Amino acid sequence: MTRSENLQLDLSRLGTPMRAQREGGAHAPARAREKRRWFGAGTDAPRESRVKSRAHAVNLKARLYLVLMLLALGSAGLIVRAVDLQWVRKDFYQDQGDQRYTREIPIEVPRGTIFDRNGEPLAVSTPV
Repeated sequence: MTRSENLQLDLSRLGTPMRAQREGGAHAPARAREKRRWFGAGTDAPRESRVKSRAHAVNLKARLYLVLMLLALGSAGLIVRAVDLQWVRKDFYQDQGDQRYTREIPIEVPRGTIFDRNGEPLAVSTPV
């Protein structure tokens, strides 16, 4: 065998990828597509699933719109409640707070005298 014979190209496999040449000929890519189609891991999805994915995309837009509307309604409700508390019923809530914290509670029980260790009084209760 001469050197020129070793360098000749095999033109029969010129259009096939190298992986197809290694894995069993020119029909290997078609078999791989069939495997992907059956096992669901490929881009060669049937036409029906492409149509379903478009409908699914429209459904996602509707869901997104619904979620955004619910968030907007919730935010509006919180803003309305804050306005109600801060400006509309402000006087009512201030009166309620004053009634709770500005009352006098009489302490009628006199306290005893506290003595130190030598018997000297440290704290003496005085009548008011």
